[in-house]
Amino acid sequence: MASGEWIGDAPEAVLGVLGFPADPFTGIRPAPHAATVRRLLRRIDGDALDVAIGAYRQARTARPEESEPPPKPALR
Repeated sequence: MASGEWIGDAPEAVLGVLGFPADPFTGIRPAPHAATVRRLLRRIDGDALDVAIGAYRQARTARPEESEPPPKPALR
């Protein structure tokens, strides 16, 4: 799976954003093995993931201000 390979090559900053902990002695964030990522992705409920991603994207979509009146048509 490409996801497993991608995470193995991800920079430490990305691993931090994804929530992977740093080693307490070295401070380095080790990436999980590609096989671990594949096993994890096989166990995820695809429908639940779709709902979660849809909700996340909808929450991040800019909404027009409801208090603003619609623009008036231009005069001819």
